[in-house]
Amino acid sequence: MKKTIILTIAVSLMFLSGCSSTTNNDQSDSIAELEQQLNDLQDKFDQQQEEIDEKQEEIDELKELNESAGDDEDPAIIPDNTSTQSSFIQILSPENNAIFYEEPFYVNGETSLDCDKIVVTSKNEENNIDDVYTLQNYKRGGSTFKFGIKHEWKNLDVGKNTYTFTAKCDDGNREATINLFFEAGGGVEMAKPVIYLYPEEERQVFVLPKPEGGVTISEPELGNGWEVTAYPDGKIMDQTGTVWPYLFWEGYSNLETPEEGFLVHQNDLGVFFDKKLSYLGLIEKEIMDFKEYWLGQLDEEKYYFISFISQTELEEHAPILVEPKPDTIIRVFFDYKVSDTPFAFVEQKLEKGPERNGFIMTEWGGRLY
Repeated sequence: MKKTIILTIAVSLMFLSGCSSTTNNDQSDSIAELEQQLNDLQDKFDQQQEEIDEKQEEIDELKELNESAGDDEDPAIIPDNTSTQSSFIQILSPENNAIFYEEPFYVNGETSLDCDKIVVTSKNEENNIDDVYTLQNYKRGGSTFKFGIKHEWKNLDVGKNTYTFTAKCDDGNREATINLFFEAGGGVEMAKPVIYLYPEEERQVFVLPKPEGGVTISEPELGNGWEVTAYPDGKIMDQTGTVWPYLFWEGYSNLETPEEGFLVHQNDLGVFFDKKLSYLGLIEKEIMDFKEYWLGQLDEEKYYFISFISQTELEEHAPILVEPKPDTIIRVFFDYKVSDTPFAFVEQKLEKGPERNGFIMTEWGGRLY
């Protein structure tokens, strides 16, 4: 097209210069203007031709490199629209073994363009989660994905959660796995709750603590609940034949701590717990076990402001299923604050523990900071 324009202007110049009747000044001006246009177009044409020649030289060099590359060298690549990348899936965020305190949170990743769908398996062995879900917003040709995680979506619970992402691609299945830990944000970590069982005669008992934030640690292993043989003297035998003095668990719940309590100097904690725990219904052996653990935890500050959680509050936020149902249930759980100096407070009024009759279940524990 550009050559045609240049030729047309040249012919016009020849026509104008060859006509004997066009010798006036206006015709001379027209010829000069056309000559300038011809020169400008010729300059543009020459510049574009130089650019074309340079690109051709680059292509020729790349072709020569491709032809001369050895087996141990990576050949130069002439860019085109053909993808030579193999199938893959990878997780971009969060980091493996990250800890979360609030929900929901999300896993973000990317895949190659030849994948058709992504299937996510969510597992939490401690709390029996085993969920399989196909991402709904991921389609073939997509390069990124996002997976939401939340307790009510049945893919999250307290403790270790393992997520496996399987992409169905042209080159076969590709997998990426991440472990994430969840600790119920804002909840109370219930430390060392231990359960004692005293049936009137040897019997099979099923026990399942159900704190709203889930169980994080248990001994023996909780599984779907403890199925044990309980004896009148407090001995507990699991299904493997192992004997335990009590059943131990830890977990989270949204317990509300009373504003009232008792201000106790660290040196007086032993005597204080002897008196209060006995009043709440625990016997000497249980009180000794309690002090053996908790006096070692409460040994750094001068004063401790101690409050006891009511059994009504415990049953609402951290119920325990026991079958057959005990005749007497005593649950003791405390919270505390620390201080270097004494301060004014309102003393808590405690309800005396029930008489221990029939099949008895007791429990003690406290908040962990």
